[in-house]
Amino acid sequence: MSRRLALNTTALPVQQHHDPFPASSHASHPLELVHTYLSGPAHVPGPGGVVYCLTITDDFTRWHWLKLLTNKHEETILEAFKEYKAMAEAQHPAPSMQTGDHPG
Repeated sequence: MSRRLALNTTALPVQQHHDPFPASSHASHPLELVHTYLSGPAHVPGPGGVVYCLTITDDFTRWHWLKLLTNKHEETILEAFKEYKAMAEAQHPAPSMQTGDHPG
């Protein structure tokens, strides 16, 4: 018995042209722009059942932060990002916090 599969052309990948970001799109201070990447699931779970890896890169400092995750639920990723943000803010306080200058 021969089977024929119908090809859904709307699901085919389409090559898209993207212009490079202008130089002004780079961050001018820490935490202004961060890039995130979630990889996984791993074929073999790590200790504690981790199967995903969240990578956050600060565009200005190029500092990378990795968080191993057991799932990719929205709440899990949000909590990981909050953890990163708190740690990064402690490492790179806002300029007004560094100098003690306060408006007004």
